[in-house]
Amino acid sequence: MEFSQLLPNPTLTLVVVIGTVVGLWGFQAVRIVLGSRGLTQALGEFVALIGQGRLEAAYASLSPAYQGRVPFKEFKRVLQRSGLRQYLRSRPGKPDLQGDRVILPVTLSLRNGQSQEIAVTFLRDGKGWKIDDLDLAASET
Repeated sequence: MEFSQLLPNPTLTLVVVIGTVVGLWGFQAVRIVLGSRGLTQALGEFVALIGQGRLEAAYASLSPAYQGRVPFKEFKRVLQRSGLRQYLRSRPGKPDLQGDRVILPVTLSLRNGQSQEIAVTFLRDGKGWKIDDLDLAASET
């Protein structure tokens, strides 16, 4: 049996393959957009609280699991070392959806003209999001 017999119409086969790839890509894009809705708002509120010096309110907005892992005193020390208190604006990257968790890479622009790369892990909290982890490793190097 020849290959041409398996695929009687190569043009139709190509259209089906391309359509499938585009469909899968579109589904993934919609999944990312719908699944990550509200992340930038939650992040913006969190870093705004830090920028305003309202560290207790920022800490209270974190997930209970994060608060259980990181006491408030350590949270304040992390913020001092990282420079996040000089936050000016943020530019989120592509979210990585993992069920009820989303890891969002973020580039923060600081008042001193520098920028920092961080990764923020969000945990779904009802219809909203809570920050569950801050990976500041890139900003501490």
